[in-house]
Amino acid sequence: PPRSTLFPYTTLFRSLRPMDMVACGDILLVVDTGRCRLLGYKGLSTGKLSQPETVLQPGGRRGKSSPEGLKFPRGICLTKKAVYLVDSWSHRLLRIGLPDSMEDLGLVASDFESSLETVFGGGMPGGGLDKMRFPTDVLVESEDAETGAETLLVSDTGNHRVLRLTYTGKDASPKVEVVCGTGIAGAGPHELNSPACLTLGDDGALFVADTDNQRVQRFPTVGTKEGVTDRKSTRLN
Repeated sequence: PPRSTLFPYTTLFRSLRPMDMVACGDILLVVDTGRCRLLGYKGLSTGKLSQPETVLQPGGRRGKSSPEGLKFPRGICLTKKAVYLVDSWSHRLLRIGLPDSMEDLGLVASDFESSLETVFGGGMPGGGLDKMRFPTDVLVESEDAETGAETLLVSDTGNHRVLRLTYTGKDASPKVEVVCGTGIAGAGPHELNSPACLTLGDDGALFVADTDNQRVQRFPTVGTKEGVTDRKSTRLN
């Protein structure tokens, strides 16, 4: 059968274990986790995507061996002003500032790198409110048009908790708090075990993929300490 024209294939840009993606104007950004980079495709509005371009790979193909390089990035999300990227094995959350107009957004790697900043975490993993341990997902909770504050939810997987971070600017440390999980793996209604993907319901409920408990936990509101099992998977024998 003919090859799909939606995702052009080339050996050079073949992805390895892509984990997440987000639509940013006419551009599709794909987290190419296995190759430790962010790919960009133009043409969402036409339904036929361009050849991919590497838009973020600090240090190049061997960058994952350097302090500034991406190390198996995972989750990605978009606010009106920025792209947020979870750099899992660097235990940090990155922010890429966007231009005022999406029409000015290009796919030049230097443009992405020049606006790149570490918002939270980095370095060695830890369990305090200044560190993370192998985070995997990030979600926008809210944006304040007046103050410019951006509030994110991050699954701090290795610490068995979900964090809320409020970003107010480069010159200020984000406000950080634990919204669910205890920091220790457990199976109780107030505990999590390697939480991964996050989503918010229309009613404000927070759903957490509680991976190693093989369940989805529903928290009625962000900040509710005890959840209920929305759906529990079963093992196949």
